[in-house]
Amino acid sequence: MLNGCYSKRQEHIGMKARPTLDGKRKETNIISTPLCSISFHKGTGSFSIHCQYRKNFPIALIMVSRGFAISVKASAAASGPIHTNRCRLFFEKGLRPGFSYKGTEKWEFFEIRISPLLLKELPASICPAWDSFMKKLEKNKATVLSESDVFYRNDVKDITYSLLQDKIAEPVLREKYFDLKVQEILLHVVNELLSPTQTDPEITDREHMLALKIKRVLDSAQTSRDFTIQYLSEVLDINETTLKKSFKKVTGMSIYRYYLHKQMTLAQRLLNEGCPVTDVALKVGYSTAGHFSHQFKKYFGTNPKNFKKRL
Repeated sequence: MLNGCYSKRQEHIGMKARPTLDGKRKETNIISTPLCSISFHKGTGSFSIHCQYRKNFPIALIMVSRGFAISVKASAAASGPIHTNRCRLFFEKGLRPGFSYKGTEKWEFFEIRISPLLLKELPASICPAWDSFMKKLEKNKATVLSESDVFYRNDVKDITYSLLQDKIAEPVLREKYFDLKVQEILLHVVNELLSPTQTDPEITDREHMLALKIKRVLDSAQTSRDFTIQYLSEVLDINETTLKKSFKKVTGMSIYRYYLHKQMTLAQRLLNEGCPVTDVALKVGYSTAGHFSHQFKKYFGTNPKNFKKRL
């Protein structure tokens, strides 16, 4: 079991990765401002993290993008597993949450610590769940935004992952920019409470396990030609309709969308590392650079060459 804690607070932008003793877990502090602190965690295999108490940031937003279930140990209301593509916002005085994962799969999650002052810039009344959260926050009572985890959808993912790339040199602008981005993320999260999908039936253990099996096949696929819905149905001995419905119910996205997100995230990382566009296209499973560039621009709004120029 791995054990780790936060590195010293960073007052500048830029990632600072620190691997654990066996190198499996990387903890990246993206930025810390007077009103928020954003950390990105990723790795493979079992881990346990015990975080420091941050007096100025008693609110935590946890967003899980990979990993069957990241376990959180905090207040009674906030403790429990957060499954893939779900998020949880909670408040606890003396906040010192613990995170753990049991398994051999890859995992990723964002941890955003927030000052109550940042929430004062948001509407005080939006929906019953938000209103209740804010009232308990004012009374310094431990609380969680919703009894069930909120969907961590693609539009919010795009914002959070963009935080890994954005670099602003001027300190005042940098702090304001990140504070606004966190507020934007919070508004998206609150908006999920108003979504009819929040009334979906509870996800069963069978659906979670099926989605995990599908993800294992997708994560090992070198190209989209390595799997089809028919192939998944035959390998897992599940009919196609159940496959697609279960995966979307658990992850919040279709099987194709999940694979595309996996491809584009890898492509973004390779471009950041300086790989030529042609090489990146081949590594993420495209036979031609042209087809890859088309899909990349469709996904990120800019072509790979322009993306590299911005780095």
